[in-house]
Amino acid sequence: MACYYFDTNALYKYYRGGEKGAEALERMVGQSLIFVSALTQLELIQVFFKEQRRGNLKKRAVQRLVEKMRRDTTTDIQSSRPFKMTAFSLVCFEQAAALLLQHGSDLAFGSLDALHLAIAQELQAAQPGVRMVTSDRGVKAVCERIKLAYVDPETDKL
Repeated sequence: MACYYFDTNALYKYYRGGEKGAEALERMVGQSLIFVSALTQLELIQVFFKEQRRGNLKKRAVQRLVEKMRRDTTTDIQSSRPFKMTAFSLVCFEQAAALLLQHGSDLAFGSLDALHLAIAQELQAAQPGVRMVTSDRGVKAVCERIKLAYVDPETDKL
């Protein structure tokens, strides 16, 4: 079974639907082992609130999306819920800082992007074959530089 780590970009597309790549993500979720992190969920809530402030989501819709995200996520890898929560160590913060120092000056690549990549690297060490899922240009560029396998749901055939 294929294994993936969704960054916030991917998880947002999945929950909002209608976004470019959302259908590919829906297929992926139905057929694969999908990992997310507490960072992914925290960032996603922030994005939902940002969309609410912009008038793109109503308050009740945000509440429903957050509730659904929480119901869809578990730490039990055997569960039928679509998303498996992966823990990450404090070492990820050191690795994220190293990634940011190495790539942040010439790419649109921020601290939370770096932390997602560090989490994906740690996860890949424990679960070989895990691939990052993102459409973020900066994240994809760093993935290529560090040779971390990734999938872009907007362009890759899944």
